[in-house]
Parts: sequence; structure tokens; C-alpha cells
Amino acid sequence: MFGENTYDIFDTANKLTSTYGVEYIASDFLTYDTAIEFAQVEDSDNGDFDRIAVSFGLRYEDRSLTARGRVEYRVETADEAASRPDADTVLLSADARYLISDEQRLLFSLDAADTETNEDSLLNGSLVDVSLGYAYRPILNERLNLLTRYRYLYDMYGQDIDGTVETGPVQESHVFSVEGSYDLTRNWTLGAKIGGRYSDSAEDGTMDLESNDAILGVLNVRYDVTQNWDILAEMRRFEAIDAGLSETGFLGVISRDLGKHFKVGVGYNFGSFSDDLTDLTFDDKGAFLNITATY
Repeated sequence: MFGENTYDIFDTANKLTSTYGVEYIASDFLTYDTAIEFAQVEDSDNGDFDRIAVSFGLRYEDRSLTARGRVEYRVETADEAASRPDADTVLLSADARYLISDEQRLLFSLDAADTETNEDSLLNGSLVDVSLGYAYRPILNERLNLLTRYRYLYDMYGQDIDGTVETGPVQESHVFSVEGSYDLTRNWTLGAKIGGRYSDSAEDGTMDLESNDAILGVLNVRYDVTQNWDILAEMRRFEAIDAGLSETGFLGVISRDLGKHFKVGVGYNFGSFSDDLTDLTFDDKGAFLNITATY
């Protein structure tokens, strides 16, 4: 059994959350857990509200397969003075990793959500985000790393836009990508990525979806200055086929290893787009912080 209290003062809304749950180890491979959450949220923009959520999860792990899943039902009740409506939300999250061999593995992830409010509001929406990947790293040639991925995104909530409280583009997208890296020498690594997006999108949920296909190409080089420091320079080319838009962008990052499994980097993106083809906002120009953790 477990209990946890969290007070969040750094988000746009302050939250006090209490969580209580039970975990049951059914076997050496399978574990169940269930939890209930009570939260009070102080939101100066849209008004205060209370939240009650119930969730159920499971984990499975053996030599070849590692999988996790969780489903949650959430009820949010707004204060009378709040501008936001009451809302019921169902959330589903799952991921899995299957080892085909020591050199190959399959990766899977799923996130889904559906929200209904007590009034006709743009807060109503649905989200399905599915990703299936194949990773290859030959044992006899550890210089090479390859990842191919297919992603399906159905987002009717609307993407966040930096610096605003309004929701942005909605979309239904199929994204295919292949990326890899190769260690040329002990200090130099060459990387590349190519991806295609086949999608229908709109500026917001009130407009009809229209075709918005695109292609992305990325080429980068990384240099290990010392054992703990490295520098990356990257060139990106983006082509929006239906919109008739093209742009070339450049990016630089300086990173520091903090132990074997943690890396922190700072960089600057000179282009307006990211290397995520489901990002439709073109608001990515500027400085950024990059954190990488492995296990």
C-alpha cells in the first residue's frame, strides 16, 4: 500500500494532489496496481476546480517482453465562478518492448484520451497516439544504430502553441521515418533521418480538415571533444507538399555527460520547425535545453 501528497507551484495552475493505492505482485512476471487520486487545482486563468481520478495498471516483464498499461477515469468539477465546465475524461497509456534477438527489438506505445464536458465546448476532444518501431544494432558492429518507426496521431484537442493559452492545429496523421547513426571514428559520429507525413489537418477544431502532407530530411555530425563533452551540428530540410512551403534550418547543441546514463545539453534552433513531423506550429526557433536519460 502507498500514499503520496504532491504540491505543484511551478505550473500555470497550483495543484495539491493526494494519491492512495495498492500494488499486488501476482507472480515473478506480473504486477497489478490500483489507485485513487484527489486534487484541488487553483487556476487563475479558467477558475478553480476539484478532481477525482481512479486508475488501474499492470506490468509484465520476462526475458523477451516488457509491457506496461494503465487506464484512468477522471472527473473534474469546477467552482461556480469558474469559466471552465465540468469534465469527464478517460485516459489510456501503454508501452511494450519485445526483444527479437540481441541485435533487434520491437517498440510499441499507445496514448489515448477522450474528454466530455457538460456544455458544448472546445474542451471536448479525443486523442489517439500510436507508435510502432523497429530498432537494430548489430553486435559485431556497434558503430551502427538504426530505428524505423510508424506513428499514427489523431488529435482533436489541438496542439499547444508557445506563448499562448489558445489551442492550435488539429490533425489526423500517418508518419513514417527511418533514422540512424554511424561512428566514423572514436570521436566522430554521422547521423541522418528521413520521414514522411501523410495527414489531414486544420488550424483549430472549428474548421474542416484538409490535406497537409510533408517530407523531412535531417543530417547531423557529432564530435566528442572530451570524454564528457560533445558538440552536435545539424541541418534540416522541410517540405510541406500541399502548402507549397519549404525551409532549411540549422541547429547546434553542446552536451555534457553526467554519469553513464544521463546527459544535459543546451542548443539553439535557427529554423522555425522541429524534427517532429506532427508538430504543426512552426514556433521552435530559439534556445532550448535537451535532457537524455538511458537505462
